[in-house]
Amino acid sequence: MEMLDRLLAWHGRLRPRLIGIEQNGGYALIRPLLSLRAGGGFVPVRYVNHTEPKELRIERLSPEFEAGLWLFPSNPGPGVRVLQEQLLNYPGGFVDGPDALAGCSELLPDPVAPADAAQPLYRRLGPRSDFAEL
Repeated sequence: MEMLDRLLAWHGRLRPRLIGIEQNGGYALIRPLLSLRAGGGFVPVRYVNHTEPKELRIERLSPEFEAGLWLFPSNPGPGVRVLQEQLLNYPGGFVDGPDALAGCSELLPDPVAPADAAQPLYRRLGPRSDFAEL
């Protein structure tokens, strides 16, 4: 219940558009309890059922890190410092932070994946036209 209270307090303070929660394992207990604890209020939760090993999900982040796509604050707070330590020590030590980060990456939309065959969600810009005449 303490975890749910913290989740609801965090939601009230930051108002995220989406919260991802693992649906498998021990976190399966959160779903029914969160509905009760929220008291009918809306909490934007997407429950994720992982089917791949944790290690594979974490290692899939490597190309993004190597490309410099993940940025961290210059003066990180204690939670971010713990995450950085876990990332730097991977695969040794605790992997909960890197696994949660991999979960965040999974919740983000693929920038080029189509929602359906007719209309993609995102697109890349084509080459610039010649604007010399403007």
